[in-house]
Amino acid sequence: MQFPPIVFEPLKFISPGQSIFLVGGAIRDIFLGLPLKDLDYAVSGDPRSIAKRLADQHDGHFYVLDDERHAYRVLLGREGQKPLDLDFIQMRGNSIAADLKERDFTINAMAMDLAQPEIIIDPLTGGRNLQQRLLKPVAPTSLLDDPVRAIRAVRYAASLGLKIDHETIELIKRAAKFLDSVSVERKRDELFKILAGHHINPAIQLLHRFEILPKLGFPARQDVEIAGRQMEILDDILRLVCRKADPDKKQTFHLTSLLLKLSRFSEGLVSHYFDPEPSGRNRRDILVYSILAANGISRDALAQFALSVEEMEIVLKLQGLASAAADLLHNPGELTHRELYRYFLGADQCGIDLVFLVLGKKLAELPDGNTQQTWLTLLDRAEQCLETWFEHPERVHPRPILSGKDLMFQFDLPPGPLIGELLDGLKEEQAAGVVSTRLDAIEWIESRLIKFK
Repeated sequence: MQFPPIVFEPLKFISPGQSIFLVGGAIRDIFLGLPLKDLDYAVSGDPRSIAKRLADQHDGHFYVLDDERHAYRVLLGREGQKPLDLDFIQMRGNSIAADLKERDFTINAMAMDLAQPEIIIDPLTGGRNLQQRLLKPVAPTSLLDDPVRAIRAVRYAASLGLKIDHETIELIKRAAKFLDSVSVERKRDELFKILAGHHINPAIQLLHRFEILPKLGFPARQDVEIAGRQMEILDDILRLVCRKADPDKKQTFHLTSLLLKLSRFSEGLVSHYFDPEPSGRNRRDILVYSILAANGISRDALAQFALSVEEMEIVLKLQGLASAAADLLHNPGELTHRELYRYFLGADQCGIDLVFLVLGKKLAELPDGNTQQTWLTLLDRAEQCLETWFEHPERVHPRPILSGKDLMFQFDLPPGPLIGELLDGLKEEQAAGVVSTRLDAIEWIESRLIKFK
């Protein structure tokens, strides 16, 4: 097994007599030939000094995860890539074997002594289980010891294509009954790890089958099969248009035409969907989540699921405007500048998201008798929306030719709501192309004032 040099960097900072082991997911992923995401280390003694010195050496960031458990994180930047997390925690028990027996699944209970990288420590046959594509808990009590592992089991099974035997399924269902005792933040984070993956639909179906969905802390849709399919198709669309996935030579007409029509907006869409928010999640994650949440979900329910204020606003706006967006995009004919201005006036950035929700829902419904021409017409209107947002900001957020002071001075108007109403109307006329000069604006205001008299 080949490990990149960064794996061995912490070895430089250990104290005499101290041991450090790479553990868990990194061993598993390298075994499967997957790229490294994060690195976890188990250290004999307190690892704080190792983590702090490593961060200083590489101009990284040092964080205290849990001082009581001696758990620390180092975040290292990587050019053009997601930052790398290196977590350091004091070894549990008096040996690495004892520590591994405290972990969740056998596939994560492997370790490598950084001083002896040629030896993989695997007391619970996790390597064999990976070869068998079998998900097994470390012990019969592992899931009950931490019920959030029931959600994690679904993520591993779906993302790695692992089988779950009947005995483990029963353990998962039993542990799921105790998820009410787990903090909503931990459940939220595990769900969003699933939503960030590439196998959303099978994971959602397993969450439903194992009776985990009702325990996550928010009301989910009842039609789970439909929701899961819509979520996965939406993910496929976004990754394709944002060039996060390679086009398939056997790609369907619908996806090929979508890529041809919308790929020119990929740069803006990548930033829109994949730039991390302060919560650590991104807009794509929230968009996918909005499909799973029950229609008409309340602000209180979203708050109880510990979403940020900004994320709650996105979900509520997406659900509230879904019907209007579908009507706009499905109606035949060319969209006018005025229609597009009004659309984005209400939806703002969510107008982009609603376009992809409508496209994803339409693809999830196929085949339903729609002709290729119906799909192409929908794509034309979607393209108009994206073109307006990304290439014509003056049609989305026009700067008024006249200001409130101009109106008060030019027309002898007192301060008040009429000023705001006139300015709002003026911006719409500018976006529609009716008003383009100061003279046009003055004439339009005059016409409006005559109507108000």
